[in-house]
Amino acid sequence: MFAFSSFLTEQKNLHMEHLEDEVLNGGVEGTRGAINFLQGLRDMLAGNGSSSVNVTVKWDGAPAVFAGINPENDQFFVGTKGVFAKNAKINYSHEDINKNHKGGLAKKLRTALDELSKVGIKGILQGDMMYSSDDLTKEEIEAVAYYVYNSTNK
Repeated sequence: MFAFSSFLTEQKNLHMEHLEDEVLNGGVEGTRGAINFLQGLRDMLAGNGSSSVNVTVKWDGAPAVFAGINPENDQFFVGTKGVFAKNAKINYSHEDINKNHKGGLAKKLRTALDELSKVGIKGILQGDMMYSSDDLTKEEIEAVAYYVYNSTNK
Protein backbone atom coordinates (compact mmCIF):
# COMPACT_ATOMS: atom_id res chain seq x y z
CA MET A 1 0.00 0.00 0.00
CA PHE A 2 1.31 3.45 -0.90
CA ALA A 3 1.33 6.26 1.65
CA PHE A 4 -0.08 9.57 0.42
CA SER A 5 2.92 11.39 1.88
CA SER A 6 5.27 9.46 -0.40
CA PHE A 7 3.78 11.34 -3.36
CA LEU A 8 4.20 14.81 -1.86
CA THR A 9 7.22 17.00 -2.24
CA GLU A 10 7.61 20.51 -0.94
CA GLN A 11 9.89 23.12 -2.37
CA LYS A 12 10.73 26.76 -1.86
CA ASN A 13 7.83 29.02 -2.84
CA LEU A 14 9.06 30.35 -6.16
CA HIS A 15 6.82 32.32 -8.47
CA MET A 16 4.51 29.93 -10.28
CA GLU A 17 2.00 30.64 -13.00
CA HIS A 18 -1.27 28.90 -13.68
CA LEU A 19 -1.30 26.91 -16.92
CA GLU A 20 -3.85 29.26 -18.49
CA ASP A 21 -1.56 32.24 -17.79
CA GLU A 22 0.90 30.87 -20.33
CA VAL A 23 -1.53 31.90 -23.08
CA LEU A 24 -1.26 35.56 -22.05
CA ASN A 25 2.38 35.49 -20.99
CA GLY A 26 3.75 33.55 -23.95
CA GLY A 27 1.33 34.31 -26.77
CA VAL A 28 1.27 31.68 -29.49
CA GLU A 29 4.29 29.82 -28.09
CA GLY A 30 2.83 29.83 -24.57
CA THR A 31 -0.46 28.50 -25.91
CA ARG A 32 1.31 25.73 -27.83
CA GLY A 33 3.28 24.80 -24.71
CA ALA A 34 0.09 24.65 -22.61
CA ILE A 35 -1.67 22.48 -25.21
CA ASN A 36 1.32 20.15 -25.51
CA PHE A 37 1.50 19.79 -21.72
CA LEU A 38 -2.23 18.99 -21.49
CA GLN A 39 -1.98 16.43 -24.29
CA GLY A 40 1.00 14.77 -22.57
CA LEU A 41 -0.85 14.71 -19.26
CA ARG A 42 -3.93 13.23 -20.93
CA ASP A 43 -1.85 10.52 -22.59
CA MET A 44 -0.04 9.68 -19.35
CA LEU A 45 -3.29 9.42 -17.37
CA ALA A 46 -4.76 7.19 -20.08
CA GLY A 47 -1.73 4.91 -19.81
CA ASN A 48 -0.48 5.85 -23.26
CA GLY A 49 2.29 8.24 -22.32
CA SER A 50 5.77 7.67 -23.68
CA SER A 51 7.27 9.45 -20.68
CA SER A 52 6.21 10.69 -17.27
CA VAL A 53 4.81 14.18 -16.77
CA ASN A 54 5.57 16.18 -13.64
CA VAL A 55 2.58 18.09 -12.33
CA THR A 56 2.65 20.86 -9.77
CA VAL A 57 -0.55 22.03 -8.14
CA LYS A 58 -0.84 25.73 -7.41
CA TRP A 59 -3.52 26.34 -4.81
CA ASP A 60 -4.46 29.96 -4.33
CA GLY A 61 -6.06 31.08 -1.12
CA ALA A 62 -7.12 34.36 0.37
CA PRO A 63 -5.92 36.38 2.01
CA ALA A 64 -2.19 36.38 1.39
CA VAL A 65 -0.75 36.55 4.90
CA PHE A 66 2.65 37.85 5.95
CA ALA A 67 3.82 36.73 9.39
CA GLY A 68 6.97 36.70 11.42
CA ILE A 69 9.27 38.80 13.52
CA ASN A 70 9.49 42.47 12.65
CA PRO A 71 13.25 43.20 12.51
CA GLU A 72 12.63 46.79 13.62
CA ASN A 73 11.22 45.82 17.04
CA ASP A 74 11.59 42.01 17.38
CA GLN A 75 7.80 41.60 17.79
CA PHE A 76 5.66 38.95 16.11
CA PHE A 77 3.18 40.33 13.58
CA VAL A 78 0.68 39.32 10.91
CA GLY A 79 -0.64 41.31 8.01
CA THR A 80 -1.54 41.41 4.36
CA LYS A 81 0.46 43.04 1.58
CA GLY A 82 -0.49 46.26 3.42
CA VAL A 83 2.57 45.67 5.62
CA PHE A 84 4.58 47.18 2.76
CA ALA A 85 2.41 50.29 2.29
CA LYS A 86 3.63 53.79 3.11
CA ASN A 87 1.28 53.74 6.13
CA ALA A 88 1.93 50.08 6.93
CA LYS A 89 -0.83 48.02 8.54
CA ILE A 90 1.27 45.79 10.78
CA ASN A 91 -0.74 43.87 13.35
CA TYR A 92 0.82 42.83 16.66
CA SER A 93 -2.48 42.35 18.52
CA HIS A 94 -6.20 41.82 18.05
CA GLU A 95 -6.64 45.53 18.74
CA ASP A 96 -4.35 46.38 15.81
CA ILE A 97 -6.30 44.02 13.55
CA ASN A 98 -9.62 45.52 14.62
CA LYS A 99 -8.26 49.01 13.87
CA ASN A 100 -6.71 48.11 10.50
CA HIS A 101 -9.15 45.58 9.01
CA LYS A 102 -12.87 44.74 8.88
CA GLY A 103 -15.17 41.75 8.51
CA GLY A 104 -14.00 38.33 7.41
CA LEU A 105 -10.46 39.53 6.72
CA ALA A 106 -10.10 40.75 10.31
CA LYS A 107 -11.41 37.44 11.61
CA LYS A 108 -8.93 35.47 9.49
CA LEU A 109 -6.04 37.69 10.59
CA ARG A 110 -6.97 37.21 14.26
CA THR A 111 -6.85 33.45 13.65
CA ALA A 112 -3.49 33.82 11.88
CA LEU A 113 -2.08 35.89 14.74
CA ASP A 114 -3.25 33.41 17.38
CA GLU A 115 -2.05 30.29 15.57
CA LEU A 116 1.07 31.42 13.71
CA SER A 117 2.52 33.07 16.80
CA LYS A 118 2.84 29.55 18.28
CA VAL A 119 4.87 28.14 15.38
CA GLY A 120 8.22 29.78 16.08
CA ILE A 121 8.66 31.51 12.73
CA LYS A 122 12.14 32.90 12.19
CA GLY A 123 12.24 35.86 9.84
CA ILE A 124 9.17 36.72 7.78
CA LEU A 125 7.08 34.26 5.76
CA GLN A 126 4.28 34.77 3.27
CA GLY A 127 1.57 32.32 2.29
CA ASP A 128 -2.04 32.17 1.24
CA MET A 129 -4.63 31.26 3.85
CA MET A 130 -6.53 28.38 2.34
CA TYR A 131 -9.38 28.32 4.85
CA SER A 132 -10.20 28.81 8.49
CA SER A 133 -12.66 26.97 10.72
CA ASP A 134 -15.41 29.40 9.65
CA ASP A 135 -15.09 28.13 6.08
CA LEU A 136 -15.75 24.49 7.01
CA THR A 137 -18.98 22.67 7.55
CA LYS A 138 -19.47 19.06 8.57
CA GLU A 139 -21.45 16.98 6.10
CA GLU A 140 -22.24 13.33 5.71
CA ILE A 141 -21.52 11.85 2.29
CA GLU A 142 -22.46 8.22 1.71
CA ALA A 143 -22.68 7.65 5.48
CA VAL A 144 -19.20 9.07 6.14
CA ALA A 145 -18.68 12.36 8.01
CA TYR A 146 -16.49 14.90 6.18
CA TYR A 147 -15.40 18.48 6.68
CA VAL A 148 -16.37 20.42 3.58
CA TYR A 149 -14.95 23.74 2.43
CA ASN A 150 -17.66 26.37 2.01
CA SER A 151 -16.36 29.21 -0.16
CA THR A 152 -19.41 31.41 0.54
CA ASN A 153 -18.11 32.30 4.02
CA LYS A 154 -15.41 34.69 2.73
